[in-house]
Amino acid sequence: MNRENASIFLLSVAIIGFQLAIINLISYGQWYHFAYLAVSVAMLGFGSSGVILAVWPKLGQKYASKLISRLPVITGLLMLSSPLLIGIPGIRFDTLLVFTSKFEAAKLLLTCFILFLPFLSGAMVLGLFFIIRSNSIPILYAWNLAGSAVGGVLIIALSRYLSVANLASSFGLMAIVAGFFLAKSSKMKLAITTVGLAGCLLLFFQPKVPFKSEFKPLSKTLLIPDSRVIHTASTPQGTFEMVSSGSLRQASGLSLSYFGRVPLVDMAFLNAQDYAAFEKALADTAFYHQNLFSFPYWLFHSPEVLMLQPNSTFLTTQAGLLGSEEITIVEPLRPVADRLAAYPWFDERVSVVTAYPREYLINEQRLWHAIVFPSVGSFGGAGLSALKEEYLFTTESLVKAYHLLTPEGLLVFSTFMDNPPRNSLKLISLVAESARDLGLKPSEYMLAMRNWNTLLVLLKRNVFENTERDMAFNFALENGFDMVIPAPLEELNMMPDSTFQHLANQMICDDPSKGVVDYPFSLEPPTDNSPFFSKFLRMGKFRSYLSWMGADGVPFLELGYFIVWVSLAVCLLLALIAIAFPMLISVANRSFNAPVWFYFACLGLGFMLVEISLIQRTILVVGNPIMSSAVIISTMLCFSAVGSYLSSFIYIRRGMLLAILGIALLTSVLIPLGDRINLYIVGLPIYTRVVTLVLLIAPLALLMGMLFPLGMRYLHTFATNQIPVAWGVNGFFSVLAAPVATILAVEFGFSIAFASGAALYMACLPIVLLMQRKARGQTG
Repeated sequence: MNRENASIFLLSVAIIGFQLAIINLISYGQWYHFAYLAVSVAMLGFGSSGVILAVWPKLGQKYASKLISRLPVITGLLMLSSPLLIGIPGIRFDTLLVFTSKFEAAKLLLTCFILFLPFLSGAMVLGLFFIIRSNSIPILYAWNLAGSAVGGVLIIALSRYLSVANLASSFGLMAIVAGFFLAKSSKMKLAITTVGLAGCLLLFFQPKVPFKSEFKPLSKTLLIPDSRVIHTASTPQGTFEMVSSGSLRQASGLSLSYFGRVPLVDMAFLNAQDYAAFEKALADTAFYHQNLFSFPYWLFHSPEVLMLQPNSTFLTTQAGLLGSEEITIVEPLRPVADRLAAYPWFDERVSVVTAYPREYLINEQRLWHAIVFPSVGSFGGAGLSALKEEYLFTTESLVKAYHLLTPEGLLVFSTFMDNPPRNSLKLISLVAESARDLGLKPSEYMLAMRNWNTLLVLLKRNVFENTERDMAFNFALENGFDMVIPAPLEELNMMPDSTFQHLANQMICDDPSKGVVDYPFSLEPPTDNSPFFSKFLRMGKFRSYLSWMGADGVPFLELGYFIVWVSLAVCLLLALIAIAFPMLISVANRSFNAPVWFYFACLGLGFMLVEISLIQRTILVVGNPIMSSAVIISTMLCFSAVGSYLSSFIYIRRGMLLAILGIALLTSVLIPLGDRINLYIVGLPIYTRVVTLVLLIAPLALLMGMLFPLGMRYLHTFATNQIPVAWGVNGFFSVLAAPVATILAVEFGFSIAFASGAALYMACLPIVLLMQRKARGQTG
């Protein structure tokens, strides 16, 4: 490895590590919907660098050496400072204000510009190397992708020890080290060393916890006068914080006939989102009896209970007080699992397993009397969970859980009552459809009741007997609750209209679609191919939403979904400004080569569509988006690097054809079998899962990695002046791919998003054949 290759490797580690760290930073400060914006901004930097080199070719001819020696250090300084800059009050934006304030939208664009700069300067270095060593592009590209793969692995290791802000800035030091390798004089090396030491000092001035939106649950909780953060920890899933207060209480599902004391709780937060509640002391016995969640225990004597990621210690305490013989808690977040294991009011009947609930269900063989799912959805969340993958709440997940029940066993679900009804009806729809998939009649195997703010839904392994239904009616009457399934004779907790009960009745019928076809919200049950429980908007009903709430109010029906469209608009605007317009200027001075443009556009959009679809789809396998991003990006880039290296030893046109046909063959296998493969490997140990994913994706990534350098080799031979333009076109469409992939996945499912990316590679086939014909003409 020579100095130049080493610097490319280190700079690539820094760029991809910084990109993933920014995803984590934005997920904490705002909401994870903007996380994929970081991917687009990174691609914008790469595309814009190509355009700059195309518009000003002298940079690559006359000043390449000076720029290559200085830009890595500039990149490092920008990476060190940008996490601080985007948190300054005059610059930072707030998600919930973007739709109400043009000034806030401008701050979003400014934030994107600040994050764009380090990617631009870093990509400029790579682009300059590609120009001055164009005959070695496959080798350089291999070092570039190999470094990117290492960056993806490194982010997982460092996330356990560094705060979310320091994690992003720390990769700037690596870029500075890359600059050190390229320094030719001792004076330059001394200056870079000084800059690096200054960068280390800058890390100490960064706050451990960065700015967060004032509308995030943690921000609102800390407004309570006596509330304070008592513990903070960095985890691969995000930033964990525990808040204590003398005023925080939780009473979901409580009967209004209860007049006793509601216990105080400490609240756990993950990425500033509420995660779980810990009771500070036990309440009186009546608190645990006069509650919706106590009813399942009326049906058992000494049950064995499995609790999947419970939202509160209340549920476990209640299960113990109401006679459970054994309680197993499945909790994926290590700091929460450790606190639960040491919780003073749990006895020897309670055990804690650190695992993802869906993974545990697939591996589990034992039968349980009750399997309690966490509450799904959020109360008053403005639709901010619209694009959150909820693999625990899919028909496949419920079917698996059902088979782990004893003959008299129950699945227990809950959610908040909302208006207009969405979460509540989606939950009933999901449970009813899962029952149908099992060959059951929902009206006979389901039971549901509610109070004014909480819905409880039960699915029984065997039919609910009349005596059990009578017990439910008596329990509801005694505590002031309302039955939902079976339908009540009269309501105690009145609702604005009969919509909820009417649709709930329809959903447990043999053909539920007849009654909900005109409902303005999507109530289709989530599946593993489209696990978006909280996605309710139907784009075909957009005019209805406008007439109902007006243009200003519609975004807040489902803010998360509109944020993705805003991200697409922002990406398009920035790509037009930074890539398209300058590129059009450059094209005026050179011939327009439509096949070349189309080829590199397909590669840019296709690669990112496949990559992001795989990230979303493998969240089920590895457990969380950050881990999934790191595994998929590292694998894709590592084996694309291998493909790039191998491409230097094969004929250009033959290599292109073989790569495209190989991609067609592999995707034709992965698309129909993807869900089955995921369900099989999710039950394996975590390291085996990761290795299996790598082996499955590696051949596809290797072939995809060949096509870009082969295209560049073709241009080097037949159209050298098109190299910077091809780089820019590829970057422009890569910028748009992240939000486009998310929209395709939400609207049509992961399989369609993945297939769309593969189809773009197939579309390159006629272009390759055309290139062959032109090449023969020029050589002939």
